Amino acid sequence: MARSYQTVYDIFSLAAANGAANGAGLVMEVSDFRHLILALNTTGNGAMVINVQGSIQEAKPTFTSAASPTNQWTYLQIVNLDDQSVVNGTAGITLTGTDINKMYEINTNGIKWVNLIISSWTAGQLYARLKPFEDTLS
Repeated sequence: MARSYQTVYDIFSLAAANGAANGAGLVMEVSDFRHLILALNTTGNGAMVINVQGSIQEAKPTFTSAASPTNQWTYLQIVNLDDQSVVNGTAGITLTGTDINKMYEINTNGIKWVNLIISSWTAGQLYARLKPFEDTLS
């Protein structure tokens, strides 16, 4: 089975030095892809919570607003590719002054929209890249 690899997308670049760093990244439509690999790199003693959000609704949801019947989304589980540990969606990745350079697979079965959201930011810079790809038959 051959793989059809796609472009790597910069989905979040946080180089801010103030509390305005909290918020959502670039919302991406990913329904054409089976696999999503997320690379997260922080510098400057990162202190923040990073969550991945996803939705199956047709229209792009507003991930910065509360989930509701007309704005359906949830937090997605991710798997650390280094040690296969699972990060539950609602918990997210909590950084408390230690920088990371890790890759994760996002659990995206049937997901149409994906987003990265940052909360509780007090320090550091975050750089996030997303690589979507699909298995194809040769």
